[in-house]
Amino acid sequence: KIPHKKKSSIILTGKKYIINRISGNSSDISAKYAFQGKRDKISKLGIDPKKYKKTISIYAACFFDFPHGYGMKRFTDMFDWLQVTIEKASLAKDILWLLKPHPMENWYGGVKLSDLVKNQLPDNIILLPENYSGKEILEISDGLVTFHGTSAIEYAAMGKAVLVADRGWYHDCDFVLLPKSRADYSNLLTKNWYESINLEKAKENANLFAGIFFGLPIWQKNCILP
Repeated sequence: KIPHKKKSSIILTGKKYIINRISGNSSDISAKYAFQGKRDKISKLGIDPKKYKKTISIYAACFFDFPHGYGMKRFTDMFDWLQVTIEKASLAKDILWLLKPHPMENWYGGVKLSDLVKNQLPDNIILLPENYSGKEILEISDGLVTFHGTSAIEYAAMGKAVLVADRGWYHDCDFVLLPKSRADYSNLLTKNWYESINLEKAKENANLFAGIFFGLPIWQKNCILP
């Protein structure tokens, strides 16, 4: 319902912000850790993405971050979600899954992703180094699976398919695929879920969301109320 001229302006603002963010120039602390890391190529990990139909990233959360403040009810906690995701993703043998730790895992401290999945992953799921550049991962990925990460906005804004697990802070803004239930989420991980998303529409909506959420009007100055 936003007037076309204003909507176009907000979309452009969102697009500029996302490009700046993934280029490592944002002042946001999470973006700094995500996009200012080492720029190793995926080939250095000894895997060949060309052997697979698609490359999909799975972005883990911080494990102290309980999801229920967003109204989520399908998973007990982040570890419950991760276990289900790995179990079902492993069945999609034609997909290369890149499992990425949260960019601020070391900064927060506590349990690490590598502690939980060490020596337990099948051949088609690769645990990425914690300092691997988010921009490199985004560029080689065809899509993303996340719980409610900011990465969903970044991926969708760059024309990538995104699957979320449950309700969150953008699930109803029409740029991610929201499953009907826990069982539906589990089932989608073994299917071609990324083919059901209108990527151009999702891209526009993600940039619109970014413009509204991250945008800082001149009159607002430094009072940031997302």
